[in-house]
Amino acid sequence: MADQTPIWKVHPLLGTMWKTKNSRFHAADRLRARGWWKGIALSILSAYVLVLSVIPKFIEIGSEGAHRDYIGLVTLAASIIILVFAVIALFDEDKLRYNYMHDNAKAIASLYHEYKLQIDAAVKEGRPQPESATVNERYQALLEQCQFNHDAIDWLKTSIDIGEEEGKSVWWMKFRLVAWTAYDVYFWPCLAMVFPLILACLLFKLMG
Repeated sequence: MADQTPIWKVHPLLGTMWKTKNSRFHAADRLRARGWWKGIALSILSAYVLVLSVIPKFIEIGSEGAHRDYIGLVTLAASIIILVFAVIALFDEDKLRYNYMHDNAKAIASLYHEYKLQIDAAVKEGRPQPESATVNERYQALLEQCQFNHDAIDWLKTSIDIGEEEGKSVWWMKFRLVAWTAYDVYFWPCLAMVFPLILACLLFKLMG
């Protein structure tokens, strides 16, 4: 029967590299998803402004002024949020961090597999384990090449992977991950998409 002992319990350096590359791949996936949702939100907000800017031309005759006020409020709210997104984008490092995380994870994964092949070959041929000092120096150099680090949410996802590999209960960590991801990735873009409509409805009722 094959040995099912997790790699981080047998070869600490391999385990460290596995955890780091895993976390950084998770970070890259999260940052890419967050950027995609931000793009969707901006597209929908821009569509609000574009479509609503021409609607008054079709409803002006025979329509009540309140309708035009409602459309104007929605357009104004969407325009303000687009402006806020644009300002935030000036300081947004998500795309840069994604590139660093993804490239660094791939480099560490390459070193990980190289070192693992050396260990497997040594075990198969009955030779001593390869020296880890040189590999560790290369690993540390790769870490220094990345000016960003993965976030706690990415480590949480790796912790779930570790727990599942070790046969532990991870349902609470999964619950935390779902809630955290919903806030980190989806909450603000989704709120931005519906906020102009909510704000306009509230203001329209106050004016009515």
